[in-house]
Amino acid sequence: MTTSRRQTSLATLITTGTLCGGLLGLGREAHAAEEPEADAPPPPPPPPPQSIFVAGATGATGSLVTKRLASVAPDVNLIAACRSATKAAELKLNETGATIVENLDVTDVNSIKRALKAAPGGVPTTVVCATGFVPGWNVLKMGELAHAVDNVGTKNLVDASVELGVKNFVLVSSILTNGRAIGQEKSPGFVITNAFGGVLDEKLEAELYLRKSGLRYAIVRPGGLKDAGVEPAGPIVLAAEDSAFSGEIGRDRVAEVVAEYALRTVGLSAIPMNDMPGMSMGAGEKVHTMDGFKENHVVEIIEKTSCIGDGDGCPSSPALGVDTSALKAFA
Repeated sequence: MTTSRRQTSLATLITTGTLCGGLLGLGREAHAAEEPEADAPPPPPPPPPQSIFVAGATGATGSLVTKRLASVAPDVNLIAACRSATKAAELKLNETGATIVENLDVTDVNSIKRALKAAPGGVPTTVVCATGFVPGWNVLKMGELAHAVDNVGTKNLVDASVELGVKNFVLVSSILTNGRAIGQEKSPGFVITNAFGGVLDEKLEAELYLRKSGLRYAIVRPGGLKDAGVEPAGPIVLAAEDSAFSGEIGRDRVAEVVAEYALRTVGLSAIPMNDMPGMSMGAGEKVHTMDGFKENHVVEIIEKTSCIGDGDGCPSSPALGVDTSALKAFA
């Protein structure tokens, strides 16, 4: 059988084309195999660092709060805001690892905004207000100072926190701030404390302002403050709002409770809390305490047996230690 030249040429073309096509295909496959895979999508940015800003960090209580936070939560971005970096150094706050922000004046809202913006990592997650006026020898000035610091100063701190996007606010206040409304206006504790420039009335105004601010808050109301290191008068009592009419507590123990509230706003805890030594739950406070450290909460703290009149006005409570692992988070 013979094949025409035309058939041969056509067969050759077809064969050649098929082979070329196959070779080209193989070449394309080989080239594709050599090409790098498409880049994977970039990982999401890390969450902003959790940070706690302590206003009044060089005060008698604020310095202890700062040191407590630095001790139990060294990885938290801690900002110690104060008037003077020199005083912060004298108190050795610069050795805690905290960022020192000086020239804080709570009577000037712009000063507060500058301090909050100066915090490394951006606006802090939580503000702890441990400010308070210091009574001087000039009794005529006490009312003015109490109003400027404990009332207006705290309100300024609240306003700046709201404006800049702070989420949580822990306020150190005092028992009996609401004394007039709960029949304690003539009690020794109210009369003596409020004699210092009407400070309880000023603190109450600041508390009410915070509660209406929209911030998630915790208000810690300690009894009469004793210097750190003074022998404790028994276990700490966590009492319900407006139930502790007298009593004292060491500043160092106040700092432990305040720090615990602040830590829980950022999902941490210095467990167990009964490392303080001894803590008990106030009467009727079992549910509150075991469900405690929640947002929008007020707690009053004193040392059991420190109350006036053989326990009169001191919340009745069993000497029962509280393990904070059983407590719910602030959020």
